[in-house]
Amino acid sequence: YARCNVPQNEDILTAIANMPTEEAKRAKEIVEEMEEEGRRTLRLMPGAVELGSWLTEHEVPFALVTRNNKKTVQHFVDNLWNNDDT
Repeated sequence: YARCNVPQNEDILTAIANMPTEEAKRAKEIVEEMEEEGRRTLRLMPGAVELGSWLTEHEVPFALVTRNNKKTVQHFVDNLWNNDDT
């Protein structure tokens, strides 16, 4: 929040959307830096892959609800959720 000049009591994405163009561009770059760090450090909780496998095996619908960007979600799906080595 501080790096984007957004008070913590405000929604960061709404605040960025309401910023002047250049300020919003810089704030979006900062958010992307943070998303990249998240992709590098993301780890699943113990049992998460097994739960996902069980849900899939038993045809139980499920959804991922997140405010992360599409690139981070795709990283999660490709490298963690569907990874048999996890």
